[in-house]
Amino acid sequence: MAGIHEIRVTTEPDIKGHSVLAEAERIGVKGLKNVQTSEIFLVEGALTPPQLSTLAAELFSNPLDGQVFTIDSSPETDAQNVVRVAYHPGVMDPVAESIKEGASYLGVPIEAAATAMEYRLFGDLSP
Repeated sequence: MAGIHEIRVTTEPDIKGHSVLAEAERIGVKGLKNVQTSEIFLVEGALTPPQLSTLAAELFSNPLDGQVFTIDSSPETDAQNVVRVAYHPGVMDPVAESIKEGASYLGVPIEAAATAMEYRLFGDLSP
């Protein structure tokens, strides 16, 4: 399927989420109950489902670290806030070039790549 595809990688236990929650508590945000994080990898190209699975399993995730991936689907969530952090257009994404090299090595042709982090925040953000 041609287009931009999203590969979402989550880790259990979510160490980044626990760190964000602890930092929020430290600065006085007491109503936040949970933070879940995902690494987002965006790849552009006419990619088949098997090619996307190869990228996800071989390049983006590590099952030994408790990482799991989903392709082109967002998780069902009851988070009160979802924040996605990505590079502005024109700003170099240092991982993107490595993604293109890794995909080429795996024999998966991609046209472009980008990365982002997503934070799903559960609870009240008021101080």
